[in-house]
Amino acid sequence: MHALAFVALGFAPGLFFLWRIYLRNRYRPDPKHLVARTFLLGVAAAVPISLVESLIGDGKTMAQGAATVGAAAFTAFIVAGVVEELGKYLVVRSTVQDSPYCDEPMSGLVFASAAALGFASIENVVYMVEHGASVIVLRAPTSTVAHVAFSALWGYPFGAAKSPGADGLARARLALGLVAAIVAHGFYDYFLMKPDPSYWMTIVVLAITVAGFAFLLRRAVARSPNQARVARVVKQCQTCAATVRFDARFCVRCGDGQRPGVELVCASCGAGVAHAGRFCTACGCRLVRT
Repeated sequence: MHALAFVALGFAPGLFFLWRIYLRNRYRPDPKHLVARTFLLGVAAAVPISLVESLIGDGKTMAQGAATVGAAAFTAFIVAGVVEELGKYLVVRSTVQDSPYCDEPMSGLVFASAAALGFASIENVVYMVEHGASVIVLRAPTSTVAHVAFSALWGYPFGAAKSPGADGLARARLALGLVAAIVAHGFYDYFLMKPDPSYWMTIVVLAITVAGFAFLLRRAVARSPNQARVARVVKQCQTCAATVRFDARFCVRCGDGQRPGVELVCASCGAGVAHAGRFCTACGCRLVRT
């Protein structure tokens, strides 16, 4: 297999899942370039994460069933859980901590997913190099999805902690979310690494965590503060300056015909908007043409 096709195969599941998650943030999509940068930083973070893991852990214990109970627990919870979840968290923090775009739980989920899927994608490639391309068939619906589900546990409270009016309790929830992600990640790996691997328990951990991710995703969409930030696209009558529909042919006040090519504006703030624009660049409202 050509090297480029090999890498593309390893990245395909992560990019697909990221695209699906990104589409869920329909009320105010995050900037694509910022999401892409977070994804690529997640890829790059695999290098320092792997270095730290090699310094504090024994690579032999990463193999399934090749460790004692104590070694498996240390590797699963500390080497993998703590290092990888903190690494992904630091990627998101360094990318959007001071960004005005990450100001709600939904954005937190998007950026956490981007970092997690970037890391999972390069991890897929490494496993394919070691075990063959066919391993992606198993890793796509398990390990790749698991990385997203783990990171959602701290991604949601990360976005909530950056929301306007967030208090100390929101930051406490973020800390709890990080701990929950580390614990879930640890149990997922532990049941694979312990002397007598328990694959069904790994599936149980994955199923519970994915269910938690689905719940947080639905909650973030339903409670998005941007859901109500909607404004009509309108224009002003050239004769009497009355506000009329963007597609009106005659003014509702003076009855004069409307000439084509008049600037369209946001009814919320009055800023000019592009004819095909979906969001106001001045106030951020989602634009509707009704």
